[in-house]
Amino acid sequence: MRKKPVMQGVDAVMAVVSILVLGAVDYFTGYYLSFFVFYFIPIALIASRYGAKVAYVFSVFCAATWFASDRFGGHPYPSAWMGIWNAATRLAAFLVVAYTIARIRSLLASAQQEVKVLSGLLPICAKCKKIRDDTGYWHKIESYLSQHTEATFTHGLCEPCYRDALREAGIEESAEPTNPSCSVPALRSPQG
Repeated sequence: MRKKPVMQGVDAVMAVVSILVLGAVDYFTGYYLSFFVFYFIPIALIASRYGAKVAYVFSVFCAATWFASDRFGGHPYPSAWMGIWNAATRLAAFLVVAYTIARIRSLLASAQQEVKVLSGLLPICAKCKKIRDDTGYWHKIESYLSQHTEATFTHGLCEPCYRDALREAGIEESAEPTNPSCSVPALRSPQG
């Protein structure tokens, strides 16, 4: 699995500064205008780049910043626990966003590891349908695709090829299939 990148100093400083700017805007606009949803932006960016643990730390920092701007902004609460309750509900929302974004990032990374994609032009023989690899060797299409994808193969004949094979073998086909679940008609021997 891919290692999570370590948060660089510049990213950490930018995240802290953006959260402090949000706190300042929250403080100066007063408690009548709520800016708490904007705290989701740095949390989501951090979670998508660095994972859940780092985003949890910044979620706590966002909740503390919101609480400080609310408290020092003079928001009057009838009881002190109401401010703490509001900060706790915001913290819960920030943690949910951090977890969700980090989980989506993790699922996307594991899905990208599982997917093998062929892209570009594949040189293929017009007659035998073998594919030439990067080293110049020709491979059957089945073996090439099995090596480069998760595909497995079964073999069968389409109806035109089936009819051609019967004609080449000198075998006649009946008008009706003997097995109703099979689309290929029954064989009739030329001797009777």
